Amino acid sequence: MKRAATVLAALLAACSPQTAGPAPVPPPGAATAAPEGWTAYTDPYGFTVSYPASLVLLPEPEPLPALRPPLLHRVRFLDRQLAAGDTAALEPPQFSVEVFAAPSGPLRPWLEDNGRLSNGSGVEILEVPGAHEALRIRDPQMLAPNEFFWVAAGPNAFLIVALGPEGEAMRKTFRLTRREEGTIR
Repeated sequence: MKRAATVLAALLAACSPQTAGPAPVPPPGAATAAPEGWTAYTDPYGFTVSYPASLVLLPEPEPLPALRPPLLHRVRFLDRQLAAGDTAALEPPQFSVEVFAAPSGPLRPWLEDNGRLSNGSGVEILEVPGAHEALRIRDPQMLAPNEFFWVAAGPNAFLIVALGPEGEAMRKTFRLTRREEGTIR
């Protein structure tokens, strides 16, 4: 079992951006173990992420907010103290994953068609284990967060947004998990 984990870690560590640019940032799904004491969250939409005790999973409103493209599912993690306050609903989460129906074609035109890619955004192609396409978007028009990871796998497209050091550490623990008929979903 330990050998299999070592082999998997080596394979995942080989994931790297395919274009040159600023200092490399490991894509979601790269081999990074969660820090000791973190809790693993496994989502029915086919991903897992670990989070520290200082963050809590926020309840989601029903129905979900109307977005373009339509939002299927969302998970957000916020600082425990902020989440207990009166303004919790207004606070940006330290980490979030939004799930959409995957596009029938490439991600970039789909993002453009849905107003998710602004002029001047930097787009970097990533390799993420189990995904058929992944992009890192840097939007210079946004203050923070201004970096977004889009991962298309199976029937879903995932938007991963990390804010601050804890969010970045969480992003590094993100993994696709659902396998059906050889395809990550």
